Amino acid sequence: MRPGSKIRFWSPKFQNKPSVEPPGLLRLLSGLSIVSVVGVLIYAVVLTLDGVSSTTRGTESAAYVAVLHFLLPLCVAYTISTNSAISRILITIYFVTLYAAVIFQKGFLGNLDFEPTVKLPVATAVFALLMAWLYRSPRMRVYYTLLLGKPIPPALESRAYDLAARSSLGPRTKAALEWLADRLETAVMLGFIVVVIYAWFTHGRYR
Repeated sequence: MRPGSKIRFWSPKFQNKPSVEPPGLLRLLSGLSIVSVVGVLIYAVVLTLDGVSSTTRGTESAAYVAVLHFLLPLCVAYTISTNSAISRILITIYFVTLYAAVIFQKGFLGNLDFEPTVKLPVATAVFALLMAWLYRSPRMRVYYTLLLGKPIPPALESRAYDLAARSSLGPRTKAALEWLADRLETAVMLGFIVVVIYAWFTHGRYR
């Protein structure tokens, strides 16, 4: 009798340049993308159990949620986990789409209750900071340069080793992240179970 083995929730079989480690913030973005994907799945289950009717507006909203909060984050998480340079392009599209959603008042971010004179400058400043991090941060520049197999820029050549090294985490933070990763599958399943029980209880109570 062989002992059972735990199936990892996210374990890509191929990784471009395994010796190159993604920066810590990029790995955090990958984790947040997975949370977004799981959230959309739970949201879809809630809408299905509530029996939401299919209207033109509902179809457009569903397409918006599916692309922005499911498809794009899924592609971002996959390309980051496989060390693909395409992740930079996908992250750019994701940030641009979020920025446009805020400006044109689409989705959850666009409907936040802020004055237009405050929303536009804040959204523009956040977008500029994110793009500066993605394209001008020394660590990100070295990371994508190594992925593309290009020479390190002269201004960063002396710091290339330190910038390419994996960012260190404290023992408590590392243990907490490992604990969360090991229990992510269980959390997802429990989330679906709670949604189903809640929907059954609500429908049965008011039927």
